[in-house]
Amino acid sequence: MSDTFEKLVKHFETAEVLFMPNPEERSIWAVLPGSKTNWGAIVRIEDEELEVLAIHPLRIPEEKRAALAELIIRIGPRSNLCTLEMDYDEGRLTARSHLYFESGTELCDEVIFGAISISLNALESVHQAVVGILYQTKNAVEAVQMLEEEGGSECEQPNANRFNLPKPEGEVPWPELPEEGLRNN
Repeated sequence: MSDTFEKLVKHFETAEVLFMPNPEERSIWAVLPGSKTNWGAIVRIEDEELEVLAIHPLRIPEEKRAALAELIIRIGPRSNLCTLEMDYDEGRLTARSHLYFESGTELCDEVIFGAISISLNALESVHQAVVGILYQTKNAVEAVQMLEEEGGSECEQPNANRFNLPKPEGEVPWPELPEEGLRNN
């Protein structure tokens, strides 16, 4: 076992999650808890690359695969660090991320955790839409709207409405802005 793979195994040992290392393939199969469900994950190290494949726990029935494929196309890549993929033949939804590092570089726990989190967060962000397609008879357009209503809107996040605050009453310590707005510096 290489030092990098040993570091990966130690990371999972300290994380206290179910996992199974495969030293021949330099990979680890794990079950990772999330906020919405438990996710399967395969983490693999090859040369100067750490690859994470997070696996959605629900199998996509054959009659729902076209709608899910349309959902993936409609939402596009929600992150440039990770890609959503579906194996159309098996009905498996996955999120794949890659982390490249220099040879001889020691991976720290934060970097490993970050790479895994990217894939898990990608699946968590679309989970509600997947459930909508599978169990609530939503089509892809309606599922995308569910995502936008659930958390895609900035106004639901804290401090998001900070530019639309009411003007304080009374004297203010700054002059009014000119009608044409602020100048570019």
